[in-house]
Amino acid sequence: MWPHFWRGLIDMLDVKKPGIVFMQMRQALIETEACIEESKFVSIYSQMYFLIFSSTLIALRMSRLYLSAILLSATLSISTSALLDDSMAEEKQCVILLHGLARTSNSMDRMEQALLDAGYYTVNVDYPSRSMKIQDLATLAVKKGLAGCESKGAKEVHFITHSLGGILVRYYLAKNELKQLGRVVQLAPPNQGSLIVDRFRHEQWFQWLTGPAGQQLGTGKDG
Repeated sequence: MWPHFWRGLIDMLDVKKPGIVFMQMRQALIETEACIEESKFVSIYSQMYFLIFSSTLIALRMSRLYLSAILLSATLSISTSALLDDSMAEEKQCVILLHGLARTSNSMDRMEQALLDAGYYTVNVDYPSRSMKIQDLATLAVKKGLAGCESKGAKEVHFITHSLGGILVRYYLAKNELKQLGRVVQLAPPNQGSLIVDRFRHEQWFQWLTGPAGQQLGTGKDG
């Protein structure tokens, strides 16, 4: 089922080298667990974001199932060895969850529950991803998450983000020092910009769907 879905989606997007893209996505999931031990920032390749986001535009109802499956797979690979450690929970660890563009905090509910079951404090932030620019969303969402962790008495703060959520954390940390920062886990962040944005940014339906922040996710200098 999966190969047929990705193959069809790649064909619709007119990707010139679908085999390479598919292998990169597969390799990205395999390497997630290894990467988290080497760096505070874990980026699952931008190609995954392009395909996930474009599937939302092509078949919104169907894509929600595929996105949930991808997030669940990534969560399972991360949770067992990186963040879900009972000994860390005893030190008052708090995890801030930031959802992606055009989604809500509900999309992170299962991940939040897994963290709660492991003894972590969590703050699952809901923010208006389609209503504001990235710089404003970063301040709003991250500060809301930090305030929630502070109210719980957390001594160390981690982030788990999806899509746009990862960009918000990167922007905030570039402007602010966070002494209690632990790890940042990014799921499908458009760190190098999105070709989908480049292609559709001037379309009215795309502007309505993604809002001001979506216009900032291109690959150009303004992205």
